[in-house]
Amino acid sequence: GGGRYSSPQCVNFGGIGDSCRPYGTEPFNTTVGYPNGYSVALTDVYYVMCVCASGLVCERGSSTC
Repeated sequence: GGGRYSSPQCVNFGGIGDSCRPYGTEPFNTTVGYPNGYSVALTDVYYVMCVCASGLVCERGSSTC
């Protein structure tokens, strides 16, 4: 999620019928920080939603893999 102080989590790439984002799906690097001074460097992550699994595409009309 993109909320303040949210916790990063790992999820599988989207399968057939899963929701997806038809745009803005390039992985990026970032560092997230927390009020206690702890920070985590994240590499090659997707924001909010992962891309579809290999061999699938995100359909723009339905936003599903």
